[in-house]
Amino acid sequence: MENWEKLLAEAAGHIAPTTATNVREWRSAANLPGWAAAAIDLLLGKRLWHELDRRFFRSIALGTAGMRGRVIAESPVGEEVDGDGRPVHAAVGSACMNDFCVVRATVAIYRHWAAWLAGHGCHGEVPKIIIANDVRHFSRHFAEIAAATWQAMGGNAFLFPGPRSTPQLSFTVRHLRATAGVVITASHNPSHDNGYKVYAPSGEQVVGPNATAIMEQFAATSIEETCAMLENIAAEKRCHRLLPLELDKIYLQRLGDSVIDAAALRHLRRPIVFTPLHGTGSVIGRPLLARFHIPFVAVEPQCPFDPEFSTVSSPNPENRRAFAMALTLADAGPSDLAFAMDPDADRLAVAIRSMDGAMRILTGNEIAVLLLSYRLEALREAGLLTAATAPHMAIIRSLVTTPLLDRIGAEYGVRTVTLPTGFKWIGQRLDGYESELTAAILQKNGLPIDYRSLDEERRRKLTLAHGTFLVLGAEESYGYMALDCTRDKDAHSALLMVCEAIGSLQGNGIHPENYLDKIYRRHGYHCERLHTATLASGAEGERQAANFLKTLRTDPPKFLAALPVVRWTNLENEKMDDGDGQPVPSQSLHLVDLADGYRVAIRPSGTEATVKFYLFAREEGTDLTIARRRTAETFDRLVAAIDELLAGDAGH
Repeated sequence: MENWEKLLAEAAGHIAPTTATNVREWRSAANLPGWAAAAIDLLLGKRLWHELDRRFFRSIALGTAGMRGRVIAESPVGEEVDGDGRPVHAAVGSACMNDFCVVRATVAIYRHWAAWLAGHGCHGEVPKIIIANDVRHFSRHFAEIAAATWQAMGGNAFLFPGPRSTPQLSFTVRHLRATAGVVITASHNPSHDNGYKVYAPSGEQVVGPNATAIMEQFAATSIEETCAMLENIAAEKRCHRLLPLELDKIYLQRLGDSVIDAAALRHLRRPIVFTPLHGTGSVIGRPLLARFHIPFVAVEPQCPFDPEFSTVSSPNPENRRAFAMALTLADAGPSDLAFAMDPDADRLAVAIRSMDGAMRILTGNEIAVLLLSYRLEALREAGLLTAATAPHMAIIRSLVTTPLLDRIGAEYGVRTVTLPTGFKWIGQRLDGYESELTAAILQKNGLPIDYRSLDEERRRKLTLAHGTFLVLGAEESYGYMALDCTRDKDAHSALLMVCEAIGSLQGNGIHPENYLDKIYRRHGYHCERLHTATLASGAEGERQAANFLKTLRTDPPKFLAALPVVRWTNLENEKMDDGDGQPVPSQSLHLVDLADGYRVAIRPSGTEATVKFYLFAREEGTDLTIARRRTAETFDRLVAAIDELLAGDAGH
């Protein structure tokens, strides 16, 4: 018996049974690299049972949200770090993000898309993948491993010459008509994490049958096969191809299609403040602002790429502390507007100079309301929104985004479509709209159209006459899109759209806060709050979340904060119409409708050890001061009741 086997037997009772199974499978693999075997032996030899459990309690999952996990272990061992503690190898473990799961995922998506091509009569077509990476630890390394694996499987792999954003990856997959796309990123997660997101040929993250088939291939790829592939690509040193810088210019040009009235941009009174929070946003964000002659001041200490995100405690623009340097710079300017992008530049946070003179960070819902109301007005002013075209327009929001968007859309005769959380669902719906339009044109004219080659003017004309034109896609967590050529949320186009909207308001002497208040008086005061409950890490966190959701399914409370539960909808097994006459896809989401216009949506995070509670309020009437006070007080009581419920105390 090997020494590691003796130590693993000694670990029984200290680690989960699944941990022991996964450790044995990995350590027994014939081609496991020496540095990985040594890391496992050290974890066992030092009796680091808790760390071993964190790393091996499960196998990392590849789902519709891709993969995310730690690349920097809580307790690094052996060659995972050098003598100065700098990362050398990604954390070894079946639950971690590392070389092994990157190879395994790439093998899985290659096999799926190669079979898909053959099934669609494209037997001679070589599968082509576009791979992007952000600035995190091991991001470029993982991208190169993915490229080498794809080429070893028989495909062609193309990498950007440096870090690029998630939305640019989506755009490029469509523009180059690739078979698939991958971006190595953990978005706004802490610096110790990384991730892997998979994109379909149409440019959105994989969902439905494609996602299921890839997950099946992923599950069928063993650690033995994975290690053999790693050994193969290390020996062969296959070279990937770099994409030309010309693609940046093409993407920049297409971003301009999100603007309805370019003249509004000239009305911005003062330079804006911009920060990419050490991420990919500086690559396109700065030249984009220069291209449209928008004066700006960058937060220079946060522009260099930095995998540690050293100037912030968290690179999440939803966190006020991440905005601190930008707000300080705005006050020094002074500026009326400040923008922060997350590290992969798909989310955009916005701060405005409030009427009391202080900088105020808008919520994601406030930004969505402002953008939608402005864009509908601008489309009508431009003659694009008419009684004839309104039925061909759509607003798409997630279930946890403010329903005020529905009311605004209804005022203009535009329908709102409500989909699960995640822009992959919006991308999938746009893909459906594209198919419907091309089928309609073929039936009308007897000739097919090449949809992706259409310029924006031609696309608008066709969709407004025969298909569905997207006015705005929005998610409360700072995600927005209005470009059909990119099938994911995009902080770059959102930056342009917000500048256009604010510029238009300033040109007309309207303060954004007054503009929002006018909307509230017309449609009722709507307010939202996100309450996030953080669970334990690893297996314990998963157990807590599972137990809590089980309680909700079997014994839901009849009151929350003394408000009667009017309706409890569990979208894992109940259906609701999405606004397009289709059922909302099943998901782990509970909608709790309470008395007096309040609602709570409960959703476990797909990428973090948290349960998220989205609070919604609607107060009718024109006295906004009373409505704001009453809403804030009720939200405070709801948060207290939720915490009590989560702790397993009263509330049933």
